[in-house]
Amino acid sequence: MVRAQGKWVFVILLAMGFFCWRSFQSEGSSTARTLEDYWQETGLELSELEELLQPQLCSSSERYFLSCANAVVSMAQRFSLQIHPPSQIVPLGGKDELYESEKLQLSSWKKFYRQHHNNKEALQISFIGIARNLIDRVKNKNHEPFYVGMGFNGFLSVFKDPHTYLTPMKYYQDVTSKPDGKTFSLGITLGREKDGYFLRKIQPRSIADETGLRRGDKILKINEKNVAALGLNQVLELLRSEPSQNIQLTVLRKDKSINFQLKRRMNTNEAITSQVLPGKRKLGLLTISRFTYETCEITKKKVQSLIKDGIRGLLVDLRDNPGGLVEEAACTASLFVGPRKMFVLKYLEVDKEEEIFYGDQEKIFSAPLAVLINSETASSAELFAGILRDYNRGVIVGERSFGKGSFQEGDTWFKNSSLALFQTQGLFYLPSGDSPQAVGIEPDIEIRGKSAFQEREAQMFLYPLQASRPTASHGRKKMNLASCGDKGGSLEDPELLKAQLALSCASMGSSSANTTDYEGLHDSNGSF
Repeated sequence: MVRAQGKWVFVILLAMGFFCWRSFQSEGSSTARTLEDYWQETGLELSELEELLQPQLCSSSERYFLSCANAVVSMAQRFSLQIHPPSQIVPLGGKDELYESEKLQLSSWKKFYRQHHNNKEALQISFIGIARNLIDRVKNKNHEPFYVGMGFNGFLSVFKDPHTYLTPMKYYQDVTSKPDGKTFSLGITLGREKDGYFLRKIQPRSIADETGLRRGDKILKINEKNVAALGLNQVLELLRSEPSQNIQLTVLRKDKSINFQLKRRMNTNEAITSQVLPGKRKLGLLTISRFTYETCEITKKKVQSLIKDGIRGLLVDLRDNPGGLVEEAACTASLFVGPRKMFVLKYLEVDKEEEIFYGDQEKIFSAPLAVLINSETASSAELFAGILRDYNRGVIVGERSFGKGSFQEGDTWFKNSSLALFQTQGLFYLPSGDSPQAVGIEPDIEIRGKSAFQEREAQMFLYPLQASRPTASHGRKKMNLASCGDKGGSLEDPELLKAQLALSCASMGSSSANTTDYEGLHDSNGSF
């Protein structure tokens, strides 16, 4: 694998999903730090954003105008506010407005620009004034850099592309790039549906997991306050607490309302977990939450341990995995396909030569394999699933993935060494020559997850990236579970239970998991 010195090839989708507020504790420190605290340490000031929001610059072109608009719109979102052109700041009007994408939020600004593009005076909107108005609303003045950072990233999403962004260097080092770490988080990820919020993900062995919360639980109340009509940031405010304080969640599960008391405590947030699944067939479950440094090595050890336990098949759960380091995803994939060609990086700059990446690991697992994905599986996680698909090494189960096939290189921002700037450099292409960009990976067995807004890049962003050879299905035949029958299993997670059934079918050589179409379900020299 090749990595440019001093840079990180990184493809994680920070814009997708609804991650709950978390507090972190750095190694060797006894003080919990929030994301806002990390931004505070950068010293980022509003004056730096104002340099981009000068009236003459903002009115110079349609794209620059919309970049300025998105800067203040992104800041306003954090206050559950909306901005109508030319400068009206209003509360979000209804539930539908809580979930509007960048593309929808900027539609009125795009219309305004095109109506007045010949009238420079009408386009001389004081975006600086709007930004100052919003910053004046910040209750904790120490958190101003966080809101300024949101403005920068809103600007970059339109001016550059949806996945170019700034992040605090220390946050990247302490949290994003680590395979595990000590945290005060509850261990939940929020999803949204038309009538409120639900628990999209429960971190294994987290406080939420141990308390009994389950994936798919619908949130009715937080500390006795109804949340259905609240904006995301209002919900996150309710989830904020000191480590010594309790949070009461009221959830709806199978038409039954249940109360849970959660108390923050220090726990380890593992990016990779493994277990032997309950059921008649001895199958393993490997959950990869993100691809960080050492993901490949940790996965190798966990799979080797599962092999010693005598598993006869492995299910890899990549649901809600937003991506991470492409080198780690490729290395991890080579554990299942061997040292083959993994992917090609094609740069947006036409004069830069493409780079070919090869796996550097010998295959350690040859038994049946299934990969569980959903609409929030993105970037490096799609790369991993696509590699296994292209080499016919297993069955893909779940929903069509998000469709982010771009990669970013991170480096210290020249204006502020406390910030890392991740810039999109190009797209990655799978061994087949196709890219998941904008289309995602199509499952062989479709399992519909809990109702959610499954918008993808083309629907979400104003200027989505396009690949030269996008593909979702790769021409593979759809499979179904009808002839599998009941192969046992007692998992509460319905998606995981169906994926377990698909893998059990594969491990028994069921006709529904046809090895002619998916020869890698059974390795040529495998024995079961």
